[in-house]
Amino acid sequence: MLSFFKKNILPVILGSGFLLLYISHLSVSVYGGDVGDLVTAAAVGGVAHPPGYPLFTFLGFLLTKTAVASISPAFAVGLISAFSAAAGVVGFYLLMLQLTKSKYASLIASLTLGFSFLYWFYAEIAEVFALNIFLAILLFLFAIVYKNTKKNIFLYVFVFFLGLSCTNHQTIIFVIPSTLFIVAKTAYKEVKKRPKSILFCFLLFLFGLTPFLYIPIASSFHPIINWDSVHDVSTFLHLILRKDYGTFQAGIFDTPTLSQRLVTVAVYLKSLVIQSTIPVIVLTLFGYYKLYRKDKTIFLSLAVAWFLSGPLFLFYAGFPLTSEFIIGAYERFTLLSSIIFLIPFGVGLLEFSTLLTKLLPKRNYEKIFLSVFLLIPLMLFFYNFPKTNLRSVSIGDTYAKDFLQVLPKNSVLLISGDTQIFNTWYMYYVLHVRPDILLYNIGATPVTQNEIAQKLQGVSSKNRTDTLIKIVETMQRTRPIFSTTRFQSKKGAAITWVPYGLTYQMYLSGDSIPDKKNYENTLDTVWSHMHVPPSQDMENPANHSLTIVGIPTDYSNALIAAGTFVYSQYKDIQKTILLYKQAVAASPSNGKAYSALGVVYTGIPGMCNEAVANFSQSLAIDAYQELPYFLLYNEYIACFKDNKRADEVSKAYEELFKKDFQKEIKKSQDSLSSISNN
Repeated sequence: MLSFFKKNILPVILGSGFLLLYISHLSVSVYGGDVGDLVTAAAVGGVAHPPGYPLFTFLGFLLTKTAVASISPAFAVGLISAFSAAAGVVGFYLLMLQLTKSKYASLIASLTLGFSFLYWFYAEIAEVFALNIFLAILLFLFAIVYKNTKKNIFLYVFVFFLGLSCTNHQTIIFVIPSTLFIVAKTAYKEVKKRPKSILFCFLLFLFGLTPFLYIPIASSFHPIINWDSVHDVSTFLHLILRKDYGTFQAGIFDTPTLSQRLVTVAVYLKSLVIQSTIPVIVLTLFGYYKLYRKDKTIFLSLAVAWFLSGPLFLFYAGFPLTSEFIIGAYERFTLLSSIIFLIPFGVGLLEFSTLLTKLLPKRNYEKIFLSVFLLIPLMLFFYNFPKTNLRSVSIGDTYAKDFLQVLPKNSVLLISGDTQIFNTWYMYYVLHVRPDILLYNIGATPVTQNEIAQKLQGVSSKNRTDTLIKIVETMQRTRPIFSTTRFQSKKGAAITWVPYGLTYQMYLSGDSIPDKKNYENTLDTVWSHMHVPPSQDMENPANHSLTIVGIPTDYSNALIAAGTFVYSQYKDIQKTILLYKQAVAASPSNGKAYSALGVVYTGIPGMCNEAVANFSQSLAIDAYQELPYFLLYNEYIACFKDNKRADEVSKAYEELFKKDFQKEIKKSQDSLSSISNN
């Protein structure tokens, strides 16, 4: 054992160091995105959203059941990411060693990987991507080791991990053809000599697939999180083929246009340069060139794997990059291809240092030149350290609590949206916050024990909304109903949705809407218990992840909704202005808050400058809003009689939107008149 550590001291130190770093930064909260669903499914022994991620969920289940009480379930499941990422750095080092035979070049390359932002970031949260990258690195490592050594033990290990990798994340499929290509020639010779070895490899592959058994076993216990309620082959295939989202679709969104697809790829290539840095890109491309000259098999396998997992996949998926949250979701799907692209970096590093050394005959400066390149991972470390320190980031937890804790006793909460519902599940089902509330996901839900879900079983998606309304209308007689989404019945009673915290409370026709005094008192009480993220907290680089950066805007929009209701229902201008100003304070980057404030000022004599300032600020934040142009134009005409500046607004609009301003503003005015008359 001692000799093993002496022989492998560098990878042991490397892995241990990164593990300590990643654990020290590991998020103790549920964070955002899919994390809440994955952690909740693991903690309750359930089945996560399609394709189920059985390997990750099963490991998370074991960790949550064996962790000490002082460790949060989110942290316990997040340990999978920390260990996977640290092991991935070691695997990358060993892979570099196979390609370069240089410990120095391999060390610098693996440090660069470990300190790169996306890799480091996904080492800190309970997501499936760090484990996916680790398995991809292992596939390349054992494929290349087998090719170089021709020892069957490495083929067998490769085949086992080939099966195991299929049980975590489906994007591994982009790596499989390339790694099979690496082992194909040597494996073919082995099979010709020993035909029975193919049967052994097949059995090992099947053994690697055994985590899939977790899905039907877990589902048979009817856990509270049980996506697709797997009970036979058909429902199993429905889950793992992601039929809820569309088997060959990246998500539930409109079919992207060609230009959207091209933009997605262009954004990926730009981010690849920014995240990796230009020196790393140049040296990596040099490494590809050297691999092409030395070993075309490995060159082709890496190039194809990168192309399939990066440009081709992203072009096909065509993520609509329309919001910070979707961009964050898109960003994590670039991680695999970014790591594959980086593999030849060590080769380029070594070859470039060797080339520099050759320019100085009779002197071996190779290690000195290589040491200079340590500046790259060192720079990445200091730049990314504050951005990846998620230990104190708790916005995901407090956000979820704010949906639950301010509601009256025995309320019904209808909720939608990934971060909203998944984080709330974690609070509700794992940490048992407000068990008196009846929680229901407005979209497709895996919760079958819930009385609303039971009544909706078998109801077609076409009739689901109307049926849901009928159910909650009946429940509203005994339980207050709250929802994050406002909806109306096509046939039933009209519904008034009254803003309440981050939600809306349901009032049916005939119900008494709260009077001004009672509503504003309730409003003050509710918001005094909310955890609106302070602006100084959002200045923390660790809060700038695209997954959670939009949370303050949700608070801001909720305050806008409250202000609009106070204005339309009670005509309380001062309270409206106060709420709109709170909305601005909650999210200074929310252009809608400035527009709302500007609209109020247009109705107050002598406040023209304030109205113009707010409309202008709204457009400065987001120029792609049409309404503020119309409002600003009208303010210049009506309040200042300034035709010149009004024309500037109309020209700016026409240049940006390629529409006739006067026609569009008339449409807007007609639409507003129609709403007012109704």
